[in-house]
Amino acid sequence: MKIRDLIFLIAIALISNNILAQDEYSAINYSVGIPASGMSDYIGKVSWLGTSLEYRKEVSSKLYVGFDIGFNSFYEDLDYGTFTQGTASITGNQNRSLFSMPILVGANYFFAVNEKFEPFVGFGLGTIYTGRETEFGIFADRTTTWFFAIRPEVGFMYRLNSSNGIKLAYKYNKTFDTKDLDEHSYMAIDLGWVYFF
Repeated sequence: MKIRDLIFLIAIALISNNILAQDEYSAINYSVGIPASGMSDYIGKVSWLGTSLEYRKEVSSKLYVGFDIGFNSFYEDLDYGTFTQGTASITGNQNRSLFSMPILVGANYFFAVNEKFEPFVGFGLGTIYTGRETEFGIFADRTTTWFFAIRPEVGFMYRLNSSNGIKLAYKYNKTFDTKDLDEHSYMAIDLGWVYFF
């Protein structure tokens, strides 16, 4: 099953959920990725290509739990030069790309300022699939791995009406070293459309 098929199935499941239920929401977010610890050593450019889906259900007053899935795609061209890894060196233009797909269980705690404006803090725990590729002309080095990840989050939701709202959030996707890759952490700024049901 391709990633887009998985995201489509999750979106359908969220939309077809019992719309008569209360204290739940789902959101679709546009996500901007900013390389941080580990990843910034490999790719330094901001990713303008990203999205995420999330679902939350209230489990106690102001505390919501659920899941998130998304992706960010990073790309950078490096100028002509000599690049060394270990004892090998190669000269030429280098193209670097990285695909990151977080799959996390998350929790958000809301601080109700008024009926419309709700700041929140959040935390996520799960995995981030990462595919990394470095190209030198006809040669390519590909590495994939599943990172263990944690994600603190801070942001706010603004309710437009009883069914819809907007969300702005800052997330730090912290990964931990694997046997294949060192950490590839990154920050994300998400702007989303929220559906309350």
